[in-house]
Amino acid sequence: MSRFYDWAEDEGLAPAVPFTVATGKRMVQGRLVETRRNQARGRRPKPHVKVQYLESDFAGLFRYGLAGLGPDGLEDETFRGRFPGRNAAVGGVVLGTGMRSREFTHLLVHEVPPLPAEPTEVPIPWAVPELGAKGRKFRTTWIDYVALATVHSYIALDRELSRGSWRPRRPLVVEEADFYGGRVNGRRTRWAALRPDRAASPA
Repeated sequence: MSRFYDWAEDEGLAPAVPFTVATGKRMVQGRLVETRRNQARGRRPKPHVKVQYLESDFAGLFRYGLAGLGPDGLEDETFRGRFPGRNAAVGGVVLGTGMRSREFTHLLVHEVPPLPAEPTEVPIPWAVPELGAKGRKFRTTWIDYVALATVHSYIALDRELSRGSWRPRRPLVVEEADFYGGRVNGRRTRWAALRPDRAASPA
């Protein structure tokens, strides 16, 4: 970046370099030459900030691990976890959309965007409802086709197979559901009108 602005200044494209630059001299092959040193420094994170980012290769390993696969992408015979289909699908959603934990924890299947008829390299918009969003403010994020296809595969197959026989004493019976709401126990209700602990039941 510093060299770029040096070039822009020399070419007359920038009035000045937007950094504090210190000048000095040093010996190079027996000759005294003038040197410049960029004094700019990146901001240090505050002590309470612990956000870390996964590089693409480590993100791939993370998804393999959630799916019960080894680093080579093949089935890991030592895997002892549960619901790898669900874990891999949700892990892909988190990595692909950047959703917060509250947002994907209370996500309903009716809020998952439809899968395009054909694979596409163009990101697919994902509407994040206000029910679980920060500050209860609706926003839109994006997801790639492969990650979204994994979610739909989980909903269509693995999710149905993993359902147990247990039911709560007072279940929410949901009918005619769509992105905005459904008929909950016989009454048309918007998802945003439900508390997250109640809305999690029909997910």
